[in-house]
Amino acid sequence: MKGKQKLKTNMLLIALLILSLIFVSVLSFEKVKQDMNGSKAEDIDGSEAELVEEQEPAVSADLITENRPYWYLLIAGKEEQKTLFQYIDNCSASDQEKQSMKQSMADIWSRYPDNITEKDYQALELVDTKVGEYLNDTYGKIYTREE
Repeated sequence: MKGKQKLKTNMLLIALLILSLIFVSVLSFEKVKQDMNGSKAEDIDGSEAELVEEQEPAVSADLITENRPYWYLLIAGKEEQKTLFQYIDNCSASDQEKQSMKQSMADIWSRYPDNITEKDYQALELVDTKVGEYLNDTYGKIYTREE
């Protein structure tokens, strides 16, 4: 008799343990779901960071464009162009060089994709190098053009 009673008690304890694990899992999932809906998260330092939904690229590059050097600069949309100009403003170059790079990029974008010249690729290389150096110095990562 004692053996059956002990077995029943053990089964009851195991069932309670399983139910409590399920209950805790559901509650923690609901908490994560609420956090995602609230668009808030903690970064590594413990401060709150706003979550942003990943967006599809505004412009899709075709295979011909992707085979060009600096294609990622060529297909930039309006927001990416503004960001690139901010990076140029912050890079280590003289004010005259910065202005020249911005004018070159605006000119290239106005003529893209039909009239891109070798001189344009030299300007793109300069912008890529200067912005890459700025991003490397600022964020500690090495950004290089794709080979």
